[in-house]
Amino acid sequence: MTYLSNNWQGVNYSTNNERSFDSKYSPNSTFFESVSFKKKFSNMILGALSKEEFQRIASNSNRVSLAEGEILYQPDDKIDYIYFPETAVVSQFCILEDGRTIEVAMVGKEGITGQGAIYGSEMAHHWTQVSVAGKALKISLDVVKQEFNRCEALQSRLLNYFNQYTTQISNRVVCNNYHLVEKRFCSWLLMLCDRHGSEEFMLTHSHVAGYLGVHRPSFTHVAKKLRERGVIDYCRGNLSVLDRSELLRHACECYTGIEQSF
Repeated sequence: MTYLSNNWQGVNYSTNNERSFDSKYSPNSTFFESVSFKKKFSNMILGALSKEEFQRIASNSNRVSLAEGEILYQPDDKIDYIYFPETAVVSQFCILEDGRTIEVAMVGKEGITGQGAIYGSEMAHHWTQVSVAGKALKISLDVVKQEFNRCEALQSRLLNYFNQYTTQISNRVVCNNYHLVEKRFCSWLLMLCDRHGSEEFMLTHSHVAGYLGVHRPSFTHVAKKLRERGVIDYCRGNLSVLDRSELLRHACECYTGIEQSF
């Protein structure tokens, strides 16, 4: 995958870049007086909290704009911040000795990044990178841990998400080993659509091949067949879904297994 190989060669993406932060939220802001205040955030974990609980954690957060390709954590990095994606989608990768990559988990508005640090493992295990640009809330690990210990609703939602996350990883282990590239790609693209809320993406064949852990020609062959059937279209780095029902029909059963817990 192009991004990862370039980054290993020393391209520096700051993991604590403040340039795109909105101002920090104030607990006294009239923003919190709005009946629909939680609709300002699309992250499903935060959206499930009560107004008081949400105020407490949001007042210590920053809304950030995450750029495509931006690195949030590298393996063995100490995790200082947790990201709650809203419109951004984040991928976690394993990188093999020969430089090949494969995505092991995808995180969007249903979840968080760096969750292992909340439970005591504060070192990153995967290369974590933004796959689709968008917004997220960035909150310090200390604040999230404090709220996890004091807020039963947040604790329940995070533990439930941890179960969803492990379900996704276990399903994808099976998927990556036993299912055809076409079925894997269809499942992957459906997952991406669900998390981003869109059916159009800036994705090259090389990028998708990196997510799937296959050679670019293998994916290009699959994409060409799906375009001929009217399922997807692509042109110059743009990939779009034309027929979601057909995409679902061509996906493997892993998609249903993963999304049942979404």
